[in-house]
Amino acid sequence: MSNARLLCVVLVACLVPALMPAVVSAQVAPPDGARGTVELGIAQEWFHRELEPQPYHDTRWSITSVVFTYNVSDRIGIGVQGGLANFESDDFAGSTFNRFSVGAMGSARVLQLGDWGVGVTARYLDTFDFDTSETSLHKRVRSIAASVELMRGFAVKRLPVGVRLGAVYTNDLVETFAWGSDDALASTSGGALGAMAGGKVRVFPAVSLFGYVNYVEYVQGGVGVAIHAGSGGL
Repeated sequence: MSNARLLCVVLVACLVPALMPAVVSAQVAPPDGARGTVELGIAQEWFHRELEPQPYHDTRWSITSVVFTYNVSDRIGIGVQGGLANFESDDFAGSTFNRFSVGAMGSARVLQLGDWGVGVTARYLDTFDFDTSETSLHKRVRSIAASVELMRGFAVKRLPVGVRLGAVYTNDLVETFAWGSDDALASTSGGALGAMAGGKVRVFPAVSLFGYVNYVEYVQGGVGVAIHAGSGGL
């Protein structure tokens, strides 16, 4: 499902310089900024899971998406993401796919222990591959993820940095609709626990770089860049 040439349709926003808000990532991080802080980013994410039954025992896929987050309060954040890509796959010779991804996420900072905060996150993500060839081998990947995290902010050479460490739960489902059929051939990972780590650095007043790594059976992760506006900080 990989080997893709990704073309992302990006929304452009005009945002004023501000301090750092909530982190954009696979799951929107618990808020670290004030109510009303917003962030718009572009993220590239990679996934790798073991699914049962065959044919998706060793499954890899990736998405490029625009991610928008909003701090409902200084403790609760919500977000949405979506992307568009076009690619060809060696696994399905002759097929050309249009890939659409759409997701929603939420987070909460539930406790502060000295310099460290404790937060929880959740995300639902659907990725659809529409085969534009005559074979019509359409696919869908449904991903559910939740995490419990420790968070901390500090400065490195005057650059604000935020780090996140914790445990993550994931559940992925892959469905293939052969030749336009409404009956799917499904493979699922079932629920699985793993570890996660993430980080973010503000390189300009309103621009940040971020990344994360999950280990659930295999290493997965993502990187991106974001612009933001509002009040808040690491």
